[in-house]
Amino acid sequence: MFSESENIDYNPVDINPELYNIKEKVDMQNIPYEESTFDLIYNCHVLEHVPNDIKAMKELYRVVKPTSVGGMCVIMVPVFENLSETLEKEEYHTPELRSKYYGQHDHSRKYGMDFKNRLELVGFDVEVIDPNTLVTDETYDYGRLSDKIYLCTKHI
Repeated sequence: MFSESENIDYNPVDINPELYNIKEKVDMQNIPYEESTFDLIYNCHVLEHVPNDIKAMKELYRVVKPTSVGGMCVIMVPVFENLSETLEKEEYHTPELRSKYYGQHDHSRKYGMDFKNRLELVGFDVEVIDPNTLVTDETYDYGRLSDKIYLCTKHI
């Protein structure tokens, strides 16, 4: 666990910290840290919940360190391969319509195959990794992993 390592400064944050017993509340659309603060940002199944995901991606780009000093942002979201473009409509923003169109009442969009492009638009260099290439039958016996891993770096 990151929090137990003496060599890692672990800083878990959430928009609703009380739900996860986290000390600090942070809105991804307005991250209260200076530019190039973090070596590694792990962002798993968050962006689909954020009202303005492009603004949040810009903030992640701003606060991660450049690749030249080891910075990296690891992002995972549900991406639907049958959608060429992300589905996101203002009129769908009720819990009922979000469930119907985005698959979950608290999602703000349903990502399509353009997700990598959205990350690149804010400046990231993106490598997409299929997690199934990282495991073998000996190390993982729960079935196939469906979400791609987006390794995002910035070069300045």
